[in-house]
Amino acid sequence: MKDNKEILVVEDSMVQRELLRRSLMRAGYEVLAAKNGVEGLTLTKSRQPALIISDIAMPEMDGYEMCFRIKTDEELKHIPVILLTALSDTKEIIRGLQSEADYYITKPYDEVYVLQSIDTILNTPGATSDTASQDKLEISLMGEVYEIKSKPKHILNLLLSTYENAVRKNRELLKAQIELETLNEELEDKVKLRTKELRHSEESYRVLFENTFSGFYRFDTEGRLLSMNPAFISMLGFSSQEDLLSVNADLPALYIKRVDYDRFFSALVGQSSTKDSISRLRKKDGGELIIEQNIRIVKDDDGKPLYYEGFVNDVTECKQAEEQLIKLSSAIVQSPVAVVITDLKGRIDFVNPKFVTMTGYTRDEVMGKTPNMLQSGSTPRAIYVDLWKSITAGNTWHGELLNKRKNNTFYWNNITISPIRDAEGNITHYLSVNEDITERKEIEEALKKAKEASEVANKAKSEFLANITHEIRTPMNAIIGMTEFVLDTELKKQQRDYLDLVLTSANSLLTILNSILDFSKIEAGKLDIESIAFDIYPLVENIFDTLSMQAHKKGIELYCRIKPNVPTRLIGDPARLSQVIINIVGNAIKFTEEGEVAAIVNIEPDSLDGNTIMLHFSVSDTGIGIQQDKIDYIFSTFSQADGSTTRKYGGTGLGLTISRQLVSLMGGDIWVESKEGSGSTFHFTVMVRLKDINELNRTMPELDLGGKKLLTICTYATSCTIIKEMLSDFGADIKKIKEPGEALEELGRARDGGSPYDIVFVDVRIAETGGFKVAEQITQDPTLARFVVIILNSNYRTGDMERCAQIGLAGYIIKPIKYKDVISTVQRLLNHPAAAGVPLLMPSKPEPSKAEVVKESTVEVRILLVEDNATNRLLASEVLKKQGYTVTEAIDGAKAVEMLKNTHFDIILMDVHMPVMDGFEATKIIKASPTTHSIPIIAMTAYAMKGDRERCLAAGMDDYITKPIRANDLIEIIKRYGPEESLSETTQIPITDDIKLLARQAMQKHKEIIETKEDDNLTVFFKKASLQIYTVKEAFDTQDNDAIERLVSKLKKETEKAGLTQLQPSAFRVLLAIRKGDINTALKHFQAFEDAFNKLTENRILSGDMAL
Repeated sequence: MKDNKEILVVEDSMVQRELLRRSLMRAGYEVLAAKNGVEGLTLTKSRQPALIISDIAMPEMDGYEMCFRIKTDEELKHIPVILLTALSDTKEIIRGLQSEADYYITKPYDEVYVLQSIDTILNTPGATSDTASQDKLEISLMGEVYEIKSKPKHILNLLLSTYENAVRKNRELLKAQIELETLNEELEDKVKLRTKELRHSEESYRVLFENTFSGFYRFDTEGRLLSMNPAFISMLGFSSQEDLLSVNADLPALYIKRVDYDRFFSALVGQSSTKDSISRLRKKDGGELIIEQNIRIVKDDDGKPLYYEGFVNDVTECKQAEEQLIKLSSAIVQSPVAVVITDLKGRIDFVNPKFVTMTGYTRDEVMGKTPNMLQSGSTPRAIYVDLWKSITAGNTWHGELLNKRKNNTFYWNNITISPIRDAEGNITHYLSVNEDITERKEIEEALKKAKEASEVANKAKSEFLANITHEIRTPMNAIIGMTEFVLDTELKKQQRDYLDLVLTSANSLLTILNSILDFSKIEAGKLDIESIAFDIYPLVENIFDTLSMQAHKKGIELYCRIKPNVPTRLIGDPARLSQVIINIVGNAIKFTEEGEVAAIVNIEPDSLDGNTIMLHFSVSDTGIGIQQDKIDYIFSTFSQADGSTTRKYGGTGLGLTISRQLVSLMGGDIWVESKEGSGSTFHFTVMVRLKDINELNRTMPELDLGGKKLLTICTYATSCTIIKEMLSDFGADIKKIKEPGEALEELGRARDGGSPYDIVFVDVRIAETGGFKVAEQITQDPTLARFVVIILNSNYRTGDMERCAQIGLAGYIIKPIKYKDVISTVQRLLNHPAAAGVPLLMPSKPEPSKAEVVKESTVEVRILLVEDNATNRLLASEVLKKQGYTVTEAIDGAKAVEMLKNTHFDIILMDVHMPVMDGFEATKIIKASPTTHSIPIIAMTAYAMKGDRERCLAAGMDDYITKPIRANDLIEIIKRYGPEESLSETTQIPITDDIKLLARQAMQKHKEIIETKEDDNLTVFFKKASLQIYTVKEAFDTQDNDAIERLVSKLKKETEKAGLTQLQPSAFRVLLAIRKGDINTALKHFQAFEDAFNKLTENRILSGDMAL
């Protein structure tokens, strides 16, 4: 046995196997090694080592099994086997006995003890041999009984091994206890030191935790937030941890998208930490917080996560900038325009794909080169000089260049070049944005040609309209003029009826012609809106006066109410406004068979803007109405509600279309409310300016009706309502009654009660009895009322006024009822009680065809009539001669110029379109001559397109009148520009028999009152006018044109009220000149006005009518 030094080590742990091998080799043994029981058994059989040391727990075959097989093999059982065991389990002890191992060494083992044990076994005779029998043996261990067969020697070895191990363990434990006590003392010292260090560290951590700019938060495995530092709380926009947890106690709720949290949390599984994770959280205000976070996973002893700690940085601005940069980069790459970046010398650093597509050059072909390679040679050098001058100065340059592609084709480039600056503001590069506008240029060129062609066509159309207008208006002028002349002669009734029909038809044709012209102007965009001063009251009232005859002939009541808040003096286009009102009201009359048409003028609420307001007009009727599905069509061109309307009522269908366009040009809108069979209400609005902002606060007329009783008797309630509205602001007690019988009873009750009515208004159209009969019943009993006023229709019958006088009525008002008529009537009656029973002489308007004016003037007015058309010459000449003017005729401009060389004329009426020399050329020659330049020239033309008036005025003409020329218009303009009349008396004698009779009957009753009043009024006028003239002269001294216009307008109205018509032409000329901006001419005419005024004043003083 001493010669065999081989020891077999069976150990599955390579480390333990190597340690045993080296230890044994140092002791002089030869060592065989096996890593499990199978290899150990094989080596044992082949090498039969002197001793085997084997671990127990091994794969494939453990130590017990290997030992048992060796001890049951007759050839091998003599080989001693030492088992390395912990002997910590009862079953291990039993299995050790059953395997018949020779010796046991417990783990952990001591190297010296192992070598001593091996030496004892190998060198002690009989150490392993045991001849004793193997009887069955019962062993009780740990409360259990085991039956084993083992040799006593083996049992003894096991016990000795256990005892030795226990002794060794006790020594080790004792040693360890001593060492532990020493270590415990050292540990206590270290704990105290560590505790102190921990306290300091904790304080440092707390300060860092609370004051760091980085965020920190902790959450559990369920995603519940546990804690967080102030920085993290602030990042999310909360004020405290409690504030945050009250809103979002769970981490998933902070994520904008739950899927992002799930992805984030999944990344934590199986990890100890994560780095640079990007998350998007929702802030308290709903905004986005982008964070970059590192997560540390805190685990227990078993490696299970306890909680997670997140370290957070706010990278919102950085990420947004990064995303913006990515978007910008993508935008440049995908841009539909070419982008080029160059250095300061123009060398290309970058081009995007669109540049390649646009030019045909690849990126490599242009890098480092200048854009000069794209020049076509067609762009002037000065443009490139301006380009470089602009961008080197730090400005942006924009322009269009004709460039050339790689394939030598040309393209138009819309280019913008801007400098790129660094953080210090220094220019580092230039950015060029280029758009291929070749197609647009081609379209523009095509459009330009089409526009030129269209303009040529429009010009031809306009010239055609102007020519056709001239051709139509010229014979129309003759038809209307001559018809009016014949109507003024003695005619039979049938002849007069025929001529009335001719005149009506001609006027209708003229209206249609004007509508077509207006539509053409609007369609061509050549209709301008004027901005001139006007008075809204006379404008609206005159229109209703004009239309009242048409309405009353159909038996329709026509009313107009201008609300008191509407300012009087406005600035706008009165002509176009009148056109719209006439259109709307005219339509209402046309489509109404019975009932009434009522208009209201008001201010649109809250429309005052500076000195601008919006007027709201509404016109209601009781006519046929409009079907709801047709309302949208009535404003369309050449459209009416249905075809039968045109057949029954006539019309072109252009009226509302033109009105809509005119209203739109005046800044307003138009619409309609209607129900078929129940009438319609048309609304329209227009913007106007205030002549004087104080107009909004204008004072009411001086009229006190406090305690006065007024009664209105009207079958149609609107008449009474209008009168009540007009007078209610003055404190009157006004009552409305429809039935005559009820009215008489009310008058009787009032008289018997001691408070009779002061004024009774009676509508002439009272049902059944009629207004005159009711009025007569009231006047027969003077105790019923002080005054009775009749309300007449505009088409009052012959004898109506005579009947007013016979009954003894205090006055009459002619429909449509006007504010000034009602107020002046009431003022006259209440201020002059002696006027009871005397009618007020205030006809609403004279009938031109039934009256003639006999002019008695001491001044001869010489007129040169220049007209190529013989019919028009005859017409104009007859009108003028009938007024007492001296007329000389010329057939063209050349003849007129020749006549002026030898003859002086006061006014020239000049046709525009004439052969040989037209009116424009003739005017220029006349105005250029020192001897004739001051003669007023009035243009007469049938042209009515935009620019005609401007052309006439530009040529030097003083005014403009369109054909067909109306006699009244012609006379008015002659008065306006004619020489001053002498102070001899000028009278107007209306030839209407009713007015003559009424005047004669009223004269006796009014004589004393009226004469006294007239004298007083004239005296007051002359005293006031003297002060006003002085104020006007001061305005001339300061050259204040607005003040001059305002003051002279007021003075002109005062002369009109005073009946001093001889002063009005001079005042009118002043206004005309000042509106043209010609202050010198205005001053000359005002001096003429002052001279005439002074002569009138002197005459009144000499005659004793006025005191000095």
